[in-house]
Amino acid sequence: MEIFGDIWRWMNENSGALSAMGNWLMLLVWALYFQLILTNYRYRFRPKILVNRSSSAVESHCIITNMSAETIYLESILVELDFGESIFRHVLSDIVRDRHGRQRTRYQGPLASGEMLDIGSFRSVIERGLGSPQAQDLENGIEDIKSILITPVATYTAEDRLIGAERRFLVDARANEISSRQYSASQIRSGARQREVEQFLLKHLR
Repeated sequence: MEIFGDIWRWMNENSGALSAMGNWLMLLVWALYFQLILTNYRYRFRPKILVNRSSSAVESHCIITNMSAETIYLESILVELDFGESIFRHVLSDIVRDRHGRQRTRYQGPLASGEMLDIGSFRSVIERGLGSPQAQDLENGIEDIKSILITPVATYTAEDRLIGAERRFLVDARANEISSRQYSASQIRSGARQREVEQFLLKHLR
């Protein structure tokens, strides 16, 4: 009983310090709780775009999927063809008419959460790039391509700037094989890379 009495007297004598310590501990708990909520909010509303292939053949289709919590607006799809000693970049375009007769590109428009877009086979994507006016001076063909980089670019409700993702696929046209060393698409989050993509798009649209 004497021990409890000593503890009680010590608590009374140090009540101010104990109260301040309790307040600091409560503040720390609330700060950690707020950080958890903020992290969860950012994770939930951070945009995410996937770039996948339907099989391992060059004829397999390239699928763009919106895994963001909200709808994104797909602006463009950039394609980079790497020949080893040279690189050719272009914007994928395919003009169609909507039901009102207005022209638009198949690769622009809203993509709801969980929605997928088939942009065609890798072979057709490559051939469209090689057949574009910008590629008329290229001396390389599809059999010379080492890899292809697919970069869908979009805008997102919660972002004031372009968002996007990119994934590189290794190409062996002679063996009719396409593979990737990346498990998933890399999300474009750095300001430098976002500005680089934006500058390329602005230059292409002139």
